[in-house]
Amino acid sequence: MKEEEKERILAKYRSDNQDEYQQHLIKKADDYGFAAMCVVAIILMAIKAINGQSIADIEVILFTFISVNFYKRYKISQEKSALILLIFTSVLNIAFFLRFIHFSFGAA
Repeated sequence: MKEEEKERILAKYRSDNQDEYQQHLIKKADDYGFAAMCVVAIILMAIKAINGQSIADIEVILFTFISVNFYKRYKISQEKSALILLIFTSVLNIAFFLRFIHFSFGAA
């Protein structure tokens, strides 16, 4: 094997490892972002519940995020568990959205 070919293979290996590490960091950042969003949502829901306000709007936002996440997971992995969770969270999201519509426009 020529020296140039060895260097090319080593460079590709280093590049692949760098890509995997970068993907790991992006996933970690996404996880932190989701956790922060959940904490803020819980605080907002508590404040709204204490004041007798509907929390349906916040539920819709959270479950939209979660449903889209499971959709992308299913598209990438084709795992049955991701499909089941996609369906479950989508049904909940539709129910929360209908409740939001009811509280926003139907309650007079």
